[in-house]
Amino acid sequence: DESNALLKASLKIVTDNLEKMGIPFVKAEAGIFIYCDFSSLLPEDSFEGEEKFSNIIFQYARVVMTPGSSQKENRPGFFRICYAFVTPEVLKVAMSRLQILAKLLKEHGWENVKSNIDKDMILKC
Repeated sequence: DESNALLKASLKIVTDNLEKMGIPFVKAEAGIFIYCDFSSLLPEDSFEGEEKFSNIIFQYARVVMTPGSSQKENRPGFFRICYAFVTPEVLKVAMSRLQILAKLLKEHGWENVKSNIDKDMILKC
């Protein structure tokens, strides 16, 4: 049916982009979420680092993901992405923005993060 086809397409958008970014994730077998490990992009291995990463994602890419700390995860850096809440087109934009931001963080690190990230360039996706 159409709903299942949309869910499968949205899941594929997310997983394809996570794989391109080299971000590990738990394969979804049911449901509307995918659980991802962004710990390699944190400025520090702590829940404070997770919060900083979450804030950067929202501030620069305008993407909201649920941090693991709010789900009782005991390791920092895990996030939940809901792939069923928005259309596949919107999801493509969000994942493109996230991919650009991840690339910039990998290339430049967290030193002078604000001067190395062009918010307007990310939002043009």
